[in-house]
Amino acid sequence: AATAIHAVTSTEVKALKYITDPEKTENGRYVSNFACSNNPEKAAENFETVRANGTGRTTNLSFHYYQSFNPGEVNEEEALEIGILTAEKFLKEQYQYVIAVHNDRNHIHCHVIFNNTNICNGKSFESLENRGGHKWEKLREVSDQICLEHGLSVIENAERGKGKCWYEWQQDNLKLSWKSRLKLAIDECVMQSKDFDDFLRRMRERNIEVVYSPDKVINLKFRMPDQQRCSRARTLGWYYEVPQLVKRIRMFSEPEVNYTPVISSESKYSGTRFADLHNMKLASDVINMMSEYGVSSMDELHNLALTEHAKRSHIVGELNEIQNRITVKSEQITAVRKYEKYLPFHEEYRSLPSDSAKKKYAKKYTSELEAFAGSRATLKEMFPDRTIDSSERLKKQRDALIEERNRLNKEYQESKSRSRGMDYCRKVLEDYLRAERDAQEKKKQKNDLE
Repeated sequence: AATAIHAVTSTEVKALKYITDPEKTENGRYVSNFACSNNPEKAAENFETVRANGTGRTTNLSFHYYQSFNPGEVNEEEALEIGILTAEKFLKEQYQYVIAVHNDRNHIHCHVIFNNTNICNGKSFESLENRGGHKWEKLREVSDQICLEHGLSVIENAERGKGKCWYEWQQDNLKLSWKSRLKLAIDECVMQSKDFDDFLRRMRERNIEVVYSPDKVINLKFRMPDQQRCSRARTLGWYYEVPQLVKRIRMFSEPEVNYTPVISSESKYSGTRFADLHNMKLASDVINMMSEYGVSSMDELHNLALTEHAKRSHIVGELNEIQNRITVKSEQITAVRKYEKYLPFHEEYRSLPSDSAKKKYAKKYTSELEAFAGSRATLKEMFPDRTIDSSERLKKQRDALIEERNRLNKEYQESKSRSRGMDYCRKVLEDYLRAERDAQEKKKQKNDLE
């Protein structure tokens, strides 16, 4: 059997609806599931519930892979059995998934969509199973083993080169501008990096040239493989300058901790009635805040804070992804408007009755006809399936994305506020308990001396 795998970063419900399409699965007869519903909407909700309590920091919602058999080797029931065995071994019964067998082509094949978050420990598939980016190779090995056990053919001498990831495939097919592709690459590396040096390393691993000169005014530049000259970070926008990149990386790699004004044992006020009352009031306020969060212990507060940080990181990933989609829509709108602007010149040229009239018209409107030809070529690259929406329709789609971005941004701000509140509570309690221990130790030492 042949296999391939790619990440699902948006429209998860749409992907689940596609694989469970009744017309392709005999009204759901060849659909199965693990630890979730086989209904697309409910399955996506089940996935999201697990992700919301997970700790993985990634823009990938889930993964979609297929297992395609040679024509005539298996029927639908056998394909489903083999597909489930493959999924069980590949996913170790630790990830929710929906599996469906399609028989709408001359070769029967399985589709599997599984959640990126582990149901046992809340970590992401990327961090647990895909270090080094070889998930496609692991899937093929498991599939080959199961197929051989069932007497099916496998691909002999399969190419062992590095597989093309979904991100690379997506960029090749969408024909995005180099600036959009560079921003996408930066956003991905930001969310995966532990610090700024790690970010620079990850960018270079993507074959993107990085020039970092901290002592210079223009301190950071990038160059994609298809670029002739380097691009300054500031030309990509404030969000991509060094200070903001460092903050964004820190946000993903470590939780924020605010200053807490607990009077410590080293303070000159330590041991005074003022210090005791001040610290007790802080602790009392924090206990009230914890009550609002629905927790009553440090352990519960810690777990809730981790969950909130994971949720916040997930929202940031969604915001980055939706902003990239807005950028793509904006580029498409510009291209379509240019096409619409110069289309009348092309149509008038084609309507002329004779070659001489066309030649005369082309000479007069050379730049307009060339602009039309260029815009048409751009649209063919942007819309390989030749389905092109009007600029007005694209604008409505972009407006909807902007509305969704605003909603997510509000959700992000609320999550950020909750995260800071929890971090504040945790830090105050830790400092308060430490101050109490220190005070008791000082009192004990004083009594021993007496």
